[in-house]
Amino acid sequence: MNVAEVIYEKIKSLPDDKQQEVFDFIDFIASRYNKKQIIPANAELTDDIFVNFSMRHALRGIEDDPVTYTSEDLKERWL
Repeated sequence: MNVAEVIYEKIKSLPDDKQQEVFDFIDFIASRYNKKQIIPANAELTDDIFVNFSMRHALRGIEDDPVTYTSEDLKERWL
């Protein structure tokens, strides 16, 4: 029995609301996985690929940052 079949057998025994919760979790994981651009192991790492990879990882999660800064938050100002 493969992993998908084992998961299916376990899910069948759960109530409908829990089955929906499992589905939502799987959908969440799948959406995260599909957003990632996987670099093949045999790919040549050009500067463009490296820069793109570095920026994506440096800025990951920034869109979820609730903090907004204004000029009032500045400690130093240059004119």
